[in-house]
Amino acid sequence: MGCNASPFAFGGACVAPANSYVYSIPAGTHADTRFNATTPTVSVAYAINSDINVYTRYAEGFKSGGFNGEGNSVAEVTTPFKPEKQKSIELGTKTTEWNERVQLNAALFQNKNKDLQESVFTAQGAAATQIQNAGKSTVRGLELEGVVVPIKGTKVQANYAWLHTKYDEFIDAGVNVSDNRVFPHAPKSTFNIVIDSRLAQFDWGTLRALADYAYTSSFYTYAYALVPPVDNNNQPTAQAADDTKVKAYGLLNLRLALTQVPLGNSASGEIALWSRNVLDEKVATNFIDFGPGFGNLTSAYFNDPRTYGINGIIRF
Repeated sequence: MGCNASPFAFGGACVAPANSYVYSIPAGTHADTRFNATTPTVSVAYAINSDINVYTRYAEGFKSGGFNGEGNSVAEVTTPFKPEKQKSIELGTKTTEWNERVQLNAALFQNKNKDLQESVFTAQGAAATQIQNAGKSTVRGLELEGVVVPIKGTKVQANYAWLHTKYDEFIDAGVNVSDNRVFPHAPKSTFNIVIDSRLAQFDWGTLRALADYAYTSSFYTYAYALVPPVDNNNQPTAQAADDTKVKAYGLLNLRLALTQVPLGNSASGEIALWSRNVLDEKVATNFIDFGPGFGNLTSAYFNDPRTYGINGIIRF
């Protein structure tokens, strides 16, 4: 069977030309509302001695509500999602040692969130993604960071973060499914180390090297079900969290530069060789899972491959 009025044929279906695109929103729809909040912050710090400082901090946060830009009914685009609110508490310490050549900081925190705004892919109409208020969550974590100057001209910086995330409530179609939803974009562990070293000092410039390594443990990209529901034929009827899970990866960047090169009386120059993702790590860092209604089509977006180059800078 052919297509009429000169549309394009694709996969056995008729697809209208691009200039006939129809927005997935009822014509003439209009809505407005206001959101406001008071978000206090209180912090107390105490210096145990000249090298050790401890602190505690309480803060409240507010993320404005809003409207979804597209929908299949007037109600969907005129009913606002509510603001997301957070209450957090943090305990920490900051220390310096070895004539300030060593700095160590540590922090423990807990964030309580309610009316969470989650991006939910509905796979309806124009394959819409909608912001919905899912429920409540608790996020606990630990952050460690340090700076060491082992020898003159060399500095080592490192930081580590650990997260424990939990939905206290996640409402889906009126049912609390908090025990069967993953927390998106929340890797359990992240680590970063940077080594910045002055290799040599010459009358005609300074040779410096920089190495930067960052590790991220696996994480999920959408708040999908760990165990999706199935139909009578034991086929999934919703997206599975594991299908859009980013594996753990580490990225190494290197840079070698000749800096502070004198160029006359009022200018200086710099030339640098650099490479990003030196190990050529290939990782899908984000996904779009169109779900069972689209044949479980899943597209992925990858990080940049290994790149390298040379930069030159003149400063006046």
